[in-house]
Amino acid sequence: MTRKHHIHHVGRIGRLLLALLLLACGLAPAAYADDEKGGPAYLKLDPVDFSVLSDDGRLKIQVSIQLALELEPGLTEATMRAYQPKIEDKILPILDTLWESEAPNAPVSVQQIKQVLTPAIIDVTGKDKILEVLVLDVREVRG
Repeated sequence: MTRKHHIHHVGRIGRLLLALLLLACGLAPAAYADDEKGGPAYLKLDPVDFSVLSDDGRLKIQVSIQLALELEPGLTEATMRAYQPKIEDKILPILDTLWESEAPNAPVSVQQIKQVLTPAIIDVTGKDKILEVLVLDVREVRG
C-alpha cells in the first residue's frame, strides 16, 4: 500500500491529526489539503508573540501562540494568507486582555483561547471560510 493510498483510508480525524502533526513538526507546507476529495485545508499562521507588562512597565509574561485555521473546502493558502495581518491586528488586543485577566491566577487554557479567538477571526474572514481555529502551541515565559 502506498503512502498516498494509506492516508486516503485514514479518515477525516486521521487526516486532521496527520496534518496537525506534520504542521507542528514543520514537515508539511503551510496549507495541507486532501485535494482528491476536496477536503479541508489547514493554514498555519505565523506565530503571534506579545508581552504582558506590569503597571510599572516591567515584563510579567512573554507569550507566543501558534495557530492554524481549518478552512472550508475549496479555499487555498494563497487566498487566506492575505487575511493574516488583519487577523493579527484583531487578536493581539484580545490575547493581551485575556492574559491580563486570567494569567496572574492560573495558566490560560486552550479552550479559553479558542473561545475568544474564534469569533474574532471569523469576524475578519467571514464565517463561510473557517471551520475551526486550532491552537497548535502556547508558550509562556514569566519575567
